[in-house]
Amino acid sequence: MPSDQCYMSYISILSPEIRGSFFTNREKFSQYYDQNAELIYSYFNSKNVEGDKDSLDRALYCDIKTYLPEDILALTDRISMQHSLEVRVPFIDHKVMEFCATIPPELRMKGFKKKYLLKKSMSNILPEEVINHRKQGFVGPTSNWIKNDLREYILNTLSENNIKKHGYINVKTVNKLLDEHFSGKQIHDKLIWAMVVFQKWYELNIEQHNSVNS
Repeated sequence: MPSDQCYMSYISILSPEIRGSFFTNREKFSQYYDQNAELIYSYFNSKNVEGDKDSLDRALYCDIKTYLPEDILALTDRISMQHSLEVRVPFIDHKVMEFCATIPPELRMKGFKKKYLLKKSMSNILPEEVINHRKQGFVGPTSNWIKNDLREYILNTLSENNIKKHGYINVKTVNKLLDEHFSGKQIHDKLIWAMVVFQKWYELNIEQHNSVNS
C-alpha cells in the first residue's frame, strides 16, 4: 500500500479485512471512514512537511495534528484534573518541537530503536536501568478484562438481540471477533470496547429517547 494508506491502516481499529463485513450496509457507512481517511491523508501528504512520501516526518506530523492533541494530551489533562494534579509536558514545548523537527529521521529512530537520540544524549546523565527500562504505557489490561472479569458483561451487551436493535453492525462479524478474542487467536480489545461503548450510547441516547417519545 502507499505510505499514507499504511499509516491509516496502522492507526485504525478497523482493518481492511474486518471493515469489509463489519457494517450491515457497507456502502452507507464506508463514507464516514473515507472522510476520516481523507483527513489523515491531507496531513500525511501536506506541503508543510518536507521529505519523501514515506518519511517518518510525515507520520509524526499526523501524530502532532491528531493523536497528540485529541488523544494523549486530552486524556492526560482530564485524568490529572480528576486527581487534582498539575501535569507538565516539557518535551512538547514549541521551541523543543521546532528544533526536533530539524533533526534527520535516521537520528530519531535507529532501525527499530525508538528515542535513539534522546537516550544517547542522556546516557551520561541517567543510570543505565532508566535508559534501557522497558516502556510502560498508560494502557490498562483491557484485553484480559474482556476475556475474564467483563466476559459476561461483554457477551450480554453485544448479544444478537442487542446488536439487532439498531441493525448497523453485522452480527456474524461481531460473534467472529468475540470468538477470536476469547480463544486468543486474535486481539480485538480496542474494537470490542468501541462496540460496547457504542451499544451503551445507543441504548441511553436513542433507544430510551424513542421509548419516551412513543
